[in-house]
Amino acid sequence: VIEYWNNSSNKWYENADYYVDKIVENPKIAFPPSVFSFIERSFPSLKGLYICVPSSGDNTAVFAFYLLGAHVCSVDISENQIKNAKRIADERNWDIKFVCDNSISLSKINSDTFDLVYTSNGAHVWIPDLTSMYRNFNRILNDKGAYIFFETHPMIRPFDNSGTEIKIVKHYKETGPFPESGGIEYAWRIQDFINSLVHSGFEIMEMSEFHSSASDFIKYDYIYDSEEDRKKDNGRLYDWRQNPWAALPQCLALWLKKKNVIDSIKVSN
Repeated sequence: VIEYWNNSSNKWYENADYYVDKIVENPKIAFPPSVFSFIERSFPSLKGLYICVPSSGDNTAVFAFYLLGAHVCSVDISENQIKNAKRIADERNWDIKFVCDNSISLSKINSDTFDLVYTSNGAHVWIPDLTSMYRNFNRILNDKGAYIFFETHPMIRPFDNSGTEIKIVKHYKETGPFPESGGIEYAWRIQDFINSLVHSGFEIMEMSEFHSSASDFIKYDYIYDSEEDRKKDNGRLYDWRQNPWAALPQCLALWLKKKNVIDSIKVSN
């Protein structure tokens, strides 16, 4: 996995300036609306908060959190992913901390340091041990800390999404490891997320299942590969009656708190 991302990083960041410019205009666009709602309800203001983003990848969330006023630490296992993200931050004089480390261990990250840990889509597919990772997320959070993530919804993992026809390619219970071009990948189920989180000392505040839409953020549209394709098609494929894929939940988001601190948090629908 490290070798794959080190070799792919330069190509991955080829269009980074386009996304960064979009984030500068509106940092909230780096997050799906459902996910940002969790962030806002957990922390009405991000100014001065300490946020860690493990498996930071393209760093869109990292840049957005910084622009929203937070102190941000970006962590990724790939040295080149960190190097490319740091270059972008340095060019703009953004004071962001970058650390090359494994999200499972976070061995270079101090305990009881952060208000929020955030992971975005694509982080979990590389992780062979969810419980160890979540325990270290819990460890680096302070007593009132929160963990928020969104991921590809496990319910669409069994299907081939190469066209509008839905074809089953694996059983839901098959979680991997699967050999892929990027190394070994995993297709975790909802129960794998929930059980590992509970065993790692987290309380679930709320869960959200949502779909791609024309008003969504700048990346991870499960229906269209680009904004240009979406406009050319007039968003037709968002209609589940024309595209069965649109009937399935494409993303899963969870908002969690460390145990024993949820009584002071008011959860509203």
